[in-house]
Amino acid sequence: MVSDGKTIAGVAGEVRVIAKAVNGHFAVSVMDTGPGIPEQERTRIFEQFHQIDNSNTKAKGGTGLGLAIAKQIVEMHGGRIRVESTLGKGTTFLMKLPTRAEIGKNAP
Repeated sequence: MVSDGKTIAGVAGEVRVIAKAVNGHFAVSVMDTGPGIPEQERTRIFEQFHQIDNSNTKAKGGTGLGLAIAKQIVEMHGGRIRVESTLGKGTTFLMKLPTRAEIGKNAP
């Protein structure tokens, strides 16, 4: 997410990562100052091979797997991931992970 954020935000853009422990979980935010994600795309960005249909983002490459993999890893650890975005201002990915693992809860 950090690498993607920097790619999308560009040379003049900014990416911030904030991580903290809060009430039995870790809260991690990755924020960028890129162009933002259109609302109609936000429900699909965690799908495998999905890329935003935008010449600016498609020109930067990628397979459309990064967010799908990130979501799977977060959920396998008992966490949640979501996105907030404002067009023209940027995007924030928010992850919430438990600080203690529950044995067998998410085992295959």
